Amino acid sequence: MAIQKVRPFVGCFLLVVLPAILGPAMAANDPNIETICRGVERRPGVLATYTARVVRKEFIPSRTLATHKLAAGSWGDPKSLGFHPDELTDRSLTFMSVWRTPSLWWLETLCPVFDGVNVWELYKLGGTGDRGTGFGYHTLTATDGRQVARWTDNRNMVVLEPYDLQLTGDMNHLETKVIQTGLFHQDYLRSAPAGPQLRVVGTDTLAGRHCVVIQRKATRATRPENPNQYTRIWVAPERSYAILRWEGIRLVKARDGQEQLSRALGIPTGLALRAELTHAYAASDLREVVPGFWVPWRTVDQAAYPGEDGKTQDWHIRQLEVKMLVAGGAQASVLDLMPLGARVNDFFEKRLYPNGWQQDEIEKFLAEPRPEPEQIRPVATLTGDHAPTEP
Repeated sequence: MAIQKVRPFVGCFLLVVLPAILGPAMAANDPNIETICRGVERRPGVLATYTARVVRKEFIPSRTLATHKLAAGSWGDPKSLGFHPDELTDRSLTFMSVWRTPSLWWLETLCPVFDGVNVWELYKLGGTGDRGTGFGYHTLTATDGRQVARWTDNRNMVVLEPYDLQLTGDMNHLETKVIQTGLFHQDYLRSAPAGPQLRVVGTDTLAGRHCVVIQRKATRATRPENPNQYTRIWVAPERSYAILRWEGIRLVKARDGQEQLSRALGIPTGLALRAELTHAYAASDLREVVPGFWVPWRTVDQAAYPGEDGKTQDWHIRQLEVKMLVAGGAQASVLDLMPLGARVNDFFEKRLYPNGWQQDEIEKFLAEPRPEPEQIRPVATLTGDHAPTEP
């Protein structure tokens, strides 16, 4: 990835102002931010119809793994489970399928590798007992805009619930999952007028694409424990405002010599502080799925957790890859609507096979090394009212 020297942002975008939505300070002071936010926030609504399949790989922190081992001990004895809790590792693998029309949507997940255990093999051998393994190995959720139907394999039962189109955040099952798959990484970028505001702080080149770098600093009202929290976002306007990188940074008191390291990273704090990466999302392999609309095909999302010693950082790393995305297509095929992993009787080939099963991909995943966390990129110097204060 080529890195360009940060330069003042001089681009000019078309601005359409909706005063009922905007905070007055943002509309008056930085119209470029409003244009960028509008471009990012419209992404989820662009594809009215799509069918997608995504593979998610997760490498969990040691503390989370310890919790999972403790929970696995309560699911049953190793003979009934098919594995001992000590066999669990830090990795999990999930296949996801999403299908949507303007009035319907359907989401399916299959977890063939749970914390390093090949659950698919256990299910084939019947080694998980009558109660299942204690987690959702195979789930399916669908809605017609009036009701939500949820199905899990361990009970083989459909539960109907009312569907409220006004639900947001974690309760909006479809939009939450779509965002998590990396198809449209977005957030509500704009805050209330009293909240922290975004500003353009530079430009950069990622994956060969021109990006505008925008930044937001926390305040004592939003982060009383440490207002030196920063959000830094790389947006590619020429690629339908796709977000190619998203960083969370905090400044903490530096130990001897570490303030020099922060300056070397392009973040001159001016005080005895060091920059610490707490979250980073990186997207690559952009593809034009409909004319003028680009989707990242691969993403890496990482979040830092305190290590067991309380000083070092432990990382939750999630890798996503789009295996298939068809926009504007007709209704999904019969196999697309069948549960991934379900047994399919193929009359012509005279064989039984699990739908969507990728044995070679699972074996490759179990053998690959854990990825190393990314570092802060030397871009977008903290200046002006975004300059740090003592934590």
